[in-house]
Amino acid sequence: CPLGFGGLDCMQGQSSFWRPQFQGISFLSLQPVTESSGLRSRVEIVFRPEVVDGLILLGMQKNDGVGDFLSLSLSSGRAQFRFDCAGSPVVISSATTVTLYQWHNITAWRDGPRGWMVLDGAAAVTGESQSRLQQLDLLYGLYIGGHPPDVSPPVAATPTGLTNPFQGCVASLAVNGMLQDITSSSRTLRG
Repeated sequence: CPLGFGGLDCMQGQSSFWRPQFQGISFLSLQPVTESSGLRSRVEIVFRPEVVDGLILLGMQKNDGVGDFLSLSLSSGRAQFRFDCAGSPVVISSATTVTLYQWHNITAWRDGPRGWMVLDGAAAVTGESQSRLQQLDLLYGLYIGGHPPDVSPPVAATPTGLTNPFQGCVASLAVNGMLQDITSSSRTLRG
């Protein structure tokens, strides 16, 4: 149902909307975050997973599977932060796994070719790109929970074989210190 509506026929108005819930068939599409283009990016997200595998967040340069990207996903319960600056992808995996049906916080950031990720306040896990290019261009859009069927994410944006959208709830998302409005200004689409 569109935001603000519920019921079997999506005709019942709801006066409040707390947190988006993703059931493997829906996603949110946000405007491109052009401030994330460049040498530095920071993403903070609070989420509650219901399954151990799924694409939580995806930002891309293009929609055809080519170019720069930034993603957050779960793979066998481990959080993964991935980004690619000009053909040298970086994969940073958490040392611990998430607990299903509990709230978790990921803070992931990059400075040029170097990246860090913190899951639930644990020690930061790091990784570094081998590319000489350090610019990250995310011009196409930002998706939470999955992506449209006509979008092909870069192969390196998700763990090998992962085709699952995220299943669970997202309480908040901040990109480069700016809290994203994930309840009213975004567009809900179904896959």
